[in-house]
Amino acid sequence: MTDTNEHAALEARRHMLAIADAWPDLEDRLGREGSTVGDKVSGTKTPGLVINEHVSDVMGEVREWVTFLARALIDETDWTPPAGGTPELLHDIATNRIGHFTEHPDEGLRLAFHDDAREMHRKVMGAAYPRGIRTIRLGIPCDEHTTSDLGERVPCPGQYETRLDPEESIGDLVCSTDPEHRMTPLEWQRSQRRRDVARDRDLDALLAGSRKRHTSERMGA
Repeated sequence: MTDTNEHAALEARRHMLAIADAWPDLEDRLGREGSTVGDKVSGTKTPGLVINEHVSDVMGEVREWVTFLARALIDETDWTPPAGGTPELLHDIATNRIGHFTEHPDEGLRLAFHDDAREMHRKVMGAAYPRGIRTIRLGIPCDEHTTSDLGERVPCPGQYETRLDPEESIGDLVCSTDPEHRMTPLEWQRSQRRRDVARDRDLDALLAGSRKRHTSERMGA
């Protein structure tokens, strides 16, 4: 493989993985800032389904492209599609089968694949983050509790995430499992300082105990 082909494969993989990562945000925007589809039931105030048609079109275009790639792999290799939907297919192809397309003997298909990966990435970013708004998954465990199926009080399994808007200040940290679990950035900073103080106190106590033990051992010797 030449350096040029290697660079092209890495670029295509980056585009595909970025689309897979952005898919949850596309799904989130699908039902926001959209138009009403369907008729309202007579005599009620219930509207039809509300979808963002532009986001829907972009998602449909990506699905069509990924379906084409999957069919090519099934017809031309021993590839077995992974369980899941579009993001899982994208991730698997980008991670395990990217070379089938970046080194395909059909030059037209090879060039079209690179162009499509780049264009799909561009469209997805524009549809998912129209003003540069992004949902950042922080990897911070939720501090709240929830109720199990047995009615027990258990720690919430969610993690905090936040929406970054270039035109606004940083928003609240919101739990991925229960949106009622949230804290402001200031509250999170304060909680982190309390944790740091507690860790320092525990470390000081541990070191003091260790020094005391070593002193006693030397004196006993």
